Amino acid sequence: MTYENIEPSKASKPPKPLTIVTKPLPQILDEIEDKIRAAAEAASRAEEAARAARGAAGAATKASGEAAQRAEEARRAGEKAAEEATRATAEVAAKAEEIAKAAREVAEVAKKTAEEAASRIEEYLAMVSRPGESSRNVERLLELTSIADPVLAEIWDNEKDAIYDQT
Repeated sequence: MTYENIEPSKASKPPKPLTIVTKPLPQILDEIEDKIRAAAEAASRAEEAARAARGAAGAATKASGEAAQRAEEARRAGEKAAEEATRATAEVAAKAEEIAKAAREVAEVAKKTAEEAASRIEEYLAMVSRPGESSRNVERLLELTSIADPVLAEIWDNEKDAIYDQT
């Protein structure tokens, strides 16, 4: 077998001598023992780091869980507050609508009553005799009673007007 394909630089270098041949055995064993001790210390530090990392990961997981729980509680509280605000607003709006409806009804009744009173007053004023007219209308005006006109009855029957009834 010939070595024709070997590069000249590799072929011309002498092989590196083995350490085991150049160092005494006790020195080699001491170096091996030092390296084993260093490797054991590195492994111990790695185990401690792994335990610390495991503890930190557990704490982070726990904190993450607590944060998620608090976020969920905050979301629920926000939804509940929004629902309560919506319900309260709806109740207030309904009450305001009822009040407005009642006010419209009262205004309608007041308008109708005022129109009726104005119409009756015009009728009664037409009955009052003027100088030179017949006194027949005056007699009809004197026939007014609380039964004949309940609107005027309300006006007549009050404490301030009672003083005129005494004379």
